[in-house]
Amino acid sequence: MEKRQYKRRAILTGVLAVSVSSIAGCIADEGSTQRSATEDNSPTPVEQTSTRAPDENRNTQPTNEPDIATVKREAKEYPYRDLMRNSEQYEGRLVHFPEGKITQVLGDEDRGFQFRVYVTPDDYIWDDDILIRWSGERFLEDDIVEMWGRFNGLITYETVAGSKRTIPDITVYEIELLEEAGATETPTPEPSVEILDSKWTVVEEYDYSDDRYGVVGTVENTSDRTVSMLVRVRFLDSTGAQIGDGMDIAMGVPPGERFRFEIAYVGGKSEEVDSYDIDVETRWG
Repeated sequence: MEKRQYKRRAILTGVLAVSVSSIAGCIADEGSTQRSATEDNSPTPVEQTSTRAPDENRNTQPTNEPDIATVKREAKEYPYRDLMRNSEQYEGRLVHFPEGKITQVLGDEDRGFQFRVYVTPDDYIWDDDILIRWSGERFLEDDIVEMWGRFNGLITYETVAGSKRTIPDITVYEIELLEEAGATETPTPEPSVEILDSKWTVVEEYDYSDDRYGVVGTVENTSDRTVSMLVRVRFLDSTGAQIGDGMDIAMGVPPGERFRFEIAYVGGKSEEVDSYDIDVETRWG
């Protein structure tokens, strides 16, 4: 049987999917970019709106909290992707996140806290953020914690730039501190990189099927030493929910040199992608 043939070609300037035509030419500094250079992905409580129909009797901070021992015994770990894709199936269930890194702290002891927490660690970066509601003691940004609570469903918030993101909403009944913020920090400065450009375009051209789209861009090592980089792209739909991701790695990029990355969207049809964001993790050497 003859194999399907395809060929790689140079990226075509101006060839953009209609659904993402507004995101071409994204530029950001210091290793992180969104579709808009001014966009801030931090959730603002005033702007948050639930993806579910309003329910006047529903309260995500119950006055009678369940027994902590019962919560710890009955809570289960669920894949982040399942909570995002099948939220109605899991709504109301007790959930356990064995490890999470707090990235934003809102509120206080009197009003209660809202934390944005990344719950999926890997060799380079933390990924998969959630919003948690907590009525206990204060925790700090970059604290590593273990959490038990109840899944309320998904919540959509509007960023400063006007776009929307959707993440899991969790009422947490118990948090245990695993590692204090800064506990593993060293005096060694972090590598410095800059994302010079990125765009959504054709990355692979096929003879017998639709072309494959993705994100290509350039990252420069602005440090004075050799740096290795991992570039990760998260592909988002029109609601801000993540529908796919990909990565590209460059080892040993000398000072002042540039890394041209290319990350294809393989999660489905390219028309599903409305926007994307980019993170760059670095280490010396």
